[in-house]
Amino acid sequence: MRGVFAGRPEGRKKDSGRGGGGCGISTWSGKMCARGGCPPGVLLWETAGDVKAMSVRVLYLVRHAYHDQDNPTGSELGGGLTPLGVKQAELTGKILAQKPVSSIHCSSLNRADETARIIAKEIPGLVIQPTDLLWECIPSMTAKLQIEMPNYTSQQVAQDRQRAEIAFRKYCKIAKRGDKHDVIVCHGNLIRYFVTMVLKAEVDSWMRMDICNCGITQILVQPEGDMAVLCHNDWSHLPKDLRTSTLRPS
Repeated sequence: MRGVFAGRPEGRKKDSGRGGGGCGISTWSGKMCARGGCPPGVLLWETAGDVKAMSVRVLYLVRHAYHDQDNPTGSELGGGLTPLGVKQAELTGKILAQKPVSSIHCSSLNRADETARIIAKEIPGLVIQPTDLLWECIPSMTAKLQIEMPNYTSQQVAQDRQRAEIAFRKYCKIAKRGDKHDVIVCHGNLIRYFVTMVLKAEVDSWMRMDICNCGITQILVQPEGDMAVLCHNDWSHLPKDLRTSTLRPS
């Protein structure tokens, strides 16, 4: 089996020999894609002279919008979004609406659930799928973090890490029967830990990444299961007065 990641069809543009139905993308063998209308970036593979398309999955990991940390309602699911957070979520929904979104998943904590519902208004036809599997976590404990969170036990850390790894396996999986584009609205530590696992970095690496409210991290899951970080913490869709961050000074 031979494969090629075909970029935008700007190079060799030939007739496929099938009534002009090909997309003009050439495989390494020199044969043309005959399925017609192949989008830029489609992964092609060839077996026994036939060219077929292989499915990919793209995850859009979105940290929830800015929320009221004081939780004035006393909800067990935490505080809701502030007016600033609502604006962040609205702009995030508009940028994600430009993607071929297949599904929307979110943490069931209020700040993530509310963010997902605002985003979903820009992408009609999709049912939000909330779950406690995507709750915030502390996947590892360092000496510095232990000072900040002295009452967080090693058992809690172990449980958080186990849950994070279950979530990773659940969502970062090979796509079947066509490309998938999944929006996952959750929390900063969980997103950073996902990135750590994709990069196969040391477990504490998640603490050395910034994460912004409504920052978007994209993860690609390729047909054979290999993964790549396409971008991390993109907040270019937010104007400067709507940018809030974990590490950067305000």
